[in-house]
Amino acid sequence: PRALKAELVYWPASASMPSAIERPDIDDPLPEGPWVTLEEDFTVFWGINTAWASYDAHVAPGHSMGGGTWKLALLKNKGRVPLADFLLGLEDGKHATRAPRGVEVVECRAFRLTPRCTEGLLSLDGEEVPLAPIQVWPNAHSAAVLGSPWPSPGTIRDGSMV
Repeated sequence: PRALKAELVYWPASASMPSAIERPDIDDPLPEGPWVTLEEDFTVFWGINTAWASYDAHVAPGHSMGGGTWKLALLKNKGRVPLADFLLGLEDGKHATRAPRGVEVVECRAFRLTPRCTEGLLSLDGEEVPLAPIQVWPNAHSAAVLGSPWPSPGTIRDGSMV
């Protein structure tokens, strides 16, 4: 497998992130904070903000939606056997407990991945994207749910029992 030479900088989830921090442009330096930097050859870099990527890919066991964090599943500079082991462990989440095979799962609030190579493949949500820096930054939750209340069982609506 071809590894992605890249710099990963992430804000650990264990450190609180002040809400006043502005999102920097992708070319600007990151603001002061407890950033962790890894310069690695990644065989797998998988960022996800849910526990499951699909019904058979349990990438981030124990992760909950809406928590304001991302899980990064990392396989660093490994060959075919550890890669196969990682992929086979996705269905039940066992890849995350196979640290001896080189899998590391980190939880973060924000991250920036900067490729340090000119050739390779980078995809987001299964779609190929340009080999260029990618940044994930937290947004304040904002949502509105519109609708009418669901009728209770036994309610008559428009002449019919619901």
